[in-house]
Amino acid sequence: YIILEGFCNVEHSVMGLINQLFASDTFGEIALLQDGAVRKASIICDQPCKMLEIKKPEFNRYIKPFHREEQAKRNNLLKNVTVFEHLSHEQSMNLMGGMRTHRYRTGDTVIKEGKYNRYLM
Repeated sequence: YIILEGFCNVEHSVMGLINQLFASDTFGEIALLQDGAVRKASIICDQPCKMLEIKKPEFNRYIKPFHREEQAKRNNLLKNVTVFEHLSHEQSMNLMGGMRTHRYRTGDTVIKEGKYNRYLM
């Protein structure tokens, strides 16, 4: 799914609220990449939302080849980051499912001193 408009919470049955998703964020990629994948969390709309849904046949035909290349790049990146080098293949796949690419313009503040941050950037 790709969120076009709106705001969603990512909730886990044990951990509670674990993330928030906004316009242009995606979710559900693991189900497209792994047959029989079990959902790791629930996505709950916090307001009316408009989303694009990508069906598995179309994903496999058009997007999966590109996604495999990007996934391989991220996997190699994780293997070269000391804190992640011990992860199993399954753990790396799960971690990559939560990774997002963000672009920043010159002068954008990525992390603000004194602010709580729950992401590794």
